[in-house]
Amino acid sequence: MAKYSFPPGFGEFVETKINNAVAKALEGINLLDLANCREELSNTVHQLRDMTQKFEVWHEVAVRRGDEAERLKAQVTQLENDVVVWRTEVAQLLARLDSSENRAP
Repeated sequence: MAKYSFPPGFGEFVETKINNAVAKALEGINLLDLANCREELSNTVHQLRDMTQKFEVWHEVAVRRGDEAERLKAQVTQLENDVVVWRTEVAQLLARLDSSENRAP
């Protein structure tokens, strides 16, 4: 491993430059604004979570309503088919009744 030799005071010089750069960067930061920003961000995250949960609930409701609507449509179709069958049976019974009345003396 190579050893480097720095002039006396170089470490302090670098440390001072770093401290000055950090201080200059921090000058523009208002800690109160930073705290407010953090609070707003936290509130936004909570609102997003709430909205996501509400969306998931409403999505599930919509899916279930859609399933219920499909079930009801199928039931209506079956009932309509049953009505056609019953009407046919009634027509056949009426025809048999009419033909039996015509045969009677």
